[in-house]
Amino acid sequence: MTEKVAYYFRYDYRAKAVIYVRGNNKEFQEMMCRLYAIEKRYEVAYVTRHLEDVNLCDVLLVANFSRISRKQMEFVNIYKLFKERGIRIESAAGTNDISEAFSAKDIYNV
Repeated sequence: MTEKVAYYFRYDYRAKAVIYVRGNNKEFQEMMCRLYAIEKRYEVAYVTRHLEDVNLCDVLLVANFSRISRKQMEFVNIYKLFKERGIRIESAAGTNDISEAFSAKDIYNV
């Protein structure tokens, strides 16, 4: 059994989250994500400004989906990449339904 799989079977398991901040107001973005993580009972592993640094976590927390990318197709490609890795992307602001953030045709087959 791999180390990550064994970790999931612990009764006190808390999802590991990485906070991603970008652009202006990084401190505010981090605060929003930390409050969200407390609410969801996530363990924050670290904060990063580089998506390439995100690994070995369950959830990528962003203040808003626009922090990932303002370009729809770029966001969709990043979303697919993280989904393949088994990492969820969640927004601390509002809903976590990406269909509300981007048009349905852009996220088709995500």
